[in-house]
Amino acid sequence: MDRRYRWLLVVVLAVVVLAGSVVPLPGGETTLGPFGLVGADKYTHAFAYLCLGGALAFALAPGQRWVGVAALAVVVTSLYGGGIEVVQGFVGRDPSLLDWGADVLGAIVGVALAIGFDRALQRRVWTER
Repeated sequence: MDRRYRWLLVVVLAVVVLAGSVVPLPGGETTLGPFGLVGADKYTHAFAYLCLGGALAFALAPGQRWVGVAALAVVVTSLYGGGIEVVQGFVGRDPSLLDWGADVLGAIVGVALAIGFDRALQRRVWTER
């Protein structure tokens, strides 16, 4: 995939996550997610940041060492999530450390999946030659 498209995906996902995070939600009860352990919103947070972290890692990856890419992608994505949690306090939403924890967890999983995907893609390219 062309590097410009990788970065376009990161920007689009970042805008979607920001918009979904700062738009006030209609009042309602928090529903529990699968297994009844945490609220369904935590799964939404984790999935959103899984996508964002994975996309960022994939955009940073070409020609770079994965250790540095992984660390940078997790840190940047986590800071983005933390910043959004702070902003939520000013736009009628409730900031939450648990939401931020779900963001960080999602970013870690997304980056790990991006690494696995890239390695599988590289193996496939080399075995097809």
